[in-house]
Amino acid sequence: MRGGNWWLGLSGFITCAALAIALACRGELPAPKRYRTECVGVSNPPGVDFPARLRDATHDRPLSLSERDNRSYAIARRFPTYAGYLYRGRFFLVSFTDTLVGRAQLDTIVRLENIENMDSLPFRLAQVRWNFAQLYDWFDYLSPRLMRNNKAWMLGLDLYANRIILYVSDTVARHQADSQLVAMNVPCGLVRLQLPKRL
Repeated sequence: MRGGNWWLGLSGFITCAALAIALACRGELPAPKRYRTECVGVSNPPGVDFPARLRDATHDRPLSLSERDNRSYAIARRFPTYAGYLYRGRFFLVSFTDTLVGRAQLDTIVRLENIENMDSLPFRLAQVRWNFAQLYDWFDYLSPRLMRNNKAWMLGLDLYANRIILYVSDTVARHQADSQLVAMNVPCGLVRLQLPKRL
């Protein structure tokens, strides 16, 4: 009987020791990489052109551009600092990756965009990171790949924020999208992951 108790005690000790070792080792494992929705250490690094090696992969379907977006895309190809425009109620906001260059191009951009300004509203310039063509090239590549996740329910462009927005249903979907973005080596700050707003 005494021998049985000794064996039970030893078994319990071995189990506890194994559990302690497992937990300790688990704590030493590197944390999974997270996609950086903001670029750390650099306030506004220049936008990254879509890699030429991936360009063929974007056109397994046509670019889904509206007439206006198609026009802005073509203009950004001709004027690489141009990042689009928005009507903001009391003014038009025109974005450039370099506002010094953009100021000299503004009249030409307004004419090419066919911006109707019957109320003679002022034009304000904003400095951003990504030009219009860069945003749409990345959007066109990421869209079919990120939307394979059935908990990612919408992907869109936010020209005011100058980035791609991915709406995900919950934190599990967010972690999945994180892993995808890291695996695809997507530049930091290009995509924002948006959870549903709490009521």
